[in-house]
Amino acid sequence: MRNDLTLNFGLRYEVEFHNPVVPPDRNNIGPRFGFAWSPGKARTVLRGGYGLYYGQISTQVAGVADPLSGKYINQIFIPLTGVPGINNPATGRPLTSADMYQTLFRQGVIGTRSITEADLLQFGLRPGPGYPLSVIFGAAPDHVNPWAHQASFEIERAIGSYAVSAAYNFNRGAHISRVIGKNVRYTGQRLPDGRPTFARIEPLILQRNIFESSANSFYHAAVFQVTRRFTRGFSLNAHYTFSKAIDESTDFNSDYSPNDQLNARAERSLSSFHQKHRFVLSGVYESRARPYLLKSWNFAPIASVSSWRPFNVLTGVDLPTGGDTYVNTKRPAHLGRNAGQGPDFATFDFRLSRRFPFSAKESRNIEFIGEVFNLFNRTNFRTVNNTVGDVRIADLPNPIEGNRRSATSPLAFTSAQNPRQFQFGLKINF
Repeated sequence: MRNDLTLNFGLRYEVEFHNPVVPPDRNNIGPRFGFAWSPGKARTVLRGGYGLYYGQISTQVAGVADPLSGKYINQIFIPLTGVPGINNPATGRPLTSADMYQTLFRQGVIGTRSITEADLLQFGLRPGPGYPLSVIFGAAPDHVNPWAHQASFEIERAIGSYAVSAAYNFNRGAHISRVIGKNVRYTGQRLPDGRPTFARIEPLILQRNIFESSANSFYHAAVFQVTRRFTRGFSLNAHYTFSKAIDESTDFNSDYSPNDQLNARAERSLSSFHQKHRFVLSGVYESRARPYLLKSWNFAPIASVSSWRPFNVLTGVDLPTGGDTYVNTKRPAHLGRNAGQGPDFATFDFRLSRRFPFSAKESRNIEFIGEVFNLFNRTNFRTVNNTVGDVRIADLPNPIEGNRRSATSPLAFTSAQNPRQFQFGLKINF
């Protein structure tokens, strides 16, 4: 628009096709806008932008909802307690999963080949629809592509050979896919903890799992940065991010299906990838000492520090919630999603290098490279044993965080990042 002002406008339309179980979402129109303005003597720049962006629908939605809808593959759940109405001819009692496993293992089927229809007939099972405790998947007819409002604003100022900036980033996601159980209804509350109890709407169906595009996410971040271009043998990049990430579902897997299928909005919490603080410092320094052996060495450090990430605290058991209905409530009663605090992270890496010419042309040289990762050998834990059993919230520590105990103990760390490592190399350039 002017010498000190640039504007960008855009409009994107996209449509995605799956099998008929997931109909195409045909109104995905995404506007875009951006600007850069450098008032005065061009030492200050203001930048900003906004866009509406659409994500793809995971192939898992259509790939699971169609074949496991009961039209092609019939799934039934056989618990250890047995299924009333399906009797094992060998015992005359309700068929249990232990009956099936032990028999097929003894016959050399499990671990050797696929289970066939003939293998199931000996248990009184004939593949087909209509068995009790069937498990069915599907997709909501109004399933659409997820979308996100994304916006940013930044002020950058040049101070000598440095650039200092402050920015704000925003992301609001909606219509994120998740699985909701549609075959349950409330029947009351379980004593003494007050956990809701459920019953099946259709008694012969154990689960009717429907993919819905109904979850939401929110992200806010303030980013502060200092940079220096490589001049006079020195460059620097340091930035700090202060952020918060909230969502109602992070993944399709069972750890993140709602505790209460009839109150999925109660799943809103810190996201699994939330990190409140993150700081990264990197740079390059080229030695300018006069002695030949000390000249032209490149020193490149990288320091990274970040705060904890949340994790979901699970019971690890299926709890009866009324009649013969079992629902994996996953979390201790009344405990919110992602209530645990995982390990923090800090590391310092370092690289040392120099090129030694072996001809009159400096482009022909041997480069020595030495690197060390996690120089101070800090133990950075990776995962936590998040299974605590069916306990009361009062029995859990406050805050709920990982600890250094046996990996099988509740809330113990179970794995760690790499220890200190050295790496050396020679590179020939010609």
